[in-house]
Amino acid sequence: MTPEQGYKTGGLSRLFKRMALACTLALTALEPAVAAVPVVTPAFNTAAIQGNDANLVLAATRRRAAYAPPRASLVMDFETGQVLKSSNADATRHPASLTKVMTMILMFDALRDGRIAAGEKLLVSVHAAQRPPVKLGLAPGSAIKVEDALALAATRSMNDIAVVLAEAIAGTETDFAALMNEKARQIGMTGTVFKNASGLPDKAQVTTARDMAVMTRYLIQNYEAEYHTYFGRRAVAYGGHNYTATNKMLGRYGGMDGVKTGYIYDSGYNLIASVDRDGRRIIGVVFGGTTAARRDNEMVQLLNEGFKIRPALPPRPRPAGLLPVVPPLPGPSMGPQP
Repeated sequence: MTPEQGYKTGGLSRLFKRMALACTLALTALEPAVAAVPVVTPAFNTAAIQGNDANLVLAATRRRAAYAPPRASLVMDFETGQVLKSSNADATRHPASLTKVMTMILMFDALRDGRIAAGEKLLVSVHAAQRPPVKLGLAPGSAIKVEDALALAATRSMNDIAVVLAEAIAGTETDFAALMNEKARQIGMTGTVFKNASGLPDKAQVTTARDMAVMTRYLIQNYEAEYHTYFGRRAVAYGGHNYTATNKMLGRYGGMDGVKTGYIYDSGYNLIASVDRDGRRIIGVVFGGTTAARRDNEMVQLLNEGFKIRPALPPRPRPAGLLPVVPPLPGPSMGPQP
């Protein structure tokens, strides 16, 4: 091969590569902005994208752009319970880790009526230890104090710890789910079915944006001290490690003091937020974010709009020191076993 032939061959190769790259960029521009969208398809080969195969790059871009979980949102005035603005508020959605709020409510019930004692150590079962991440990773047969378990469940959303809480109350996660559903009916959650304590994927575990707001309002009304103890933490120290909160809006949006993030593929990125500002509290719920950042941005807009809207009805007067308390569910204490 002469130098001239080599030059021509190399020039054609470079030309084809440039054409492939141009096609990729042009077709990508037709899709929604997806630079921040995480990879959500298990078969996705990230190593291949680093090569020169434009077809793989294009397929990956389209796959990410196609991720569009069902959306829903709602903002509620805390004092009156009035919905100020909503979209698909009663449409069926998957709660993901928002489920853990109900798990914690049932533990607050158990602590209040003495079925679980403050400082009690809760047993980690084989079933709890086998839950997939995010999790703390305690070994079967070990134990964790109830207060530490609550803090880790609320702040870092650990699935194994949610099951530890559930089994301490009901013995099995299945029996605990029945208690969750009974509690949901008691407090007015009409569109929710719980199947597990953590929010891990289950097609039958469903809820609505309205129900999540109702649950959060009940939590703050009836367990205000516990709410402020556990749900507003930006980090939790345990076992020599510092676990930062999954809710990155804490400390970034004025007055936000909770509540909970959630994500599974079928739900998208979810968030319940509660904000107390200038003597007024509102609750926001967002389902179906394509990224955590986009979900958070939508929540900011929702809360800003909520504070501009005044409820049509004044709050009902309530005697000082009295809150509408729903009786805790009965059940045997299932603390650590020998």
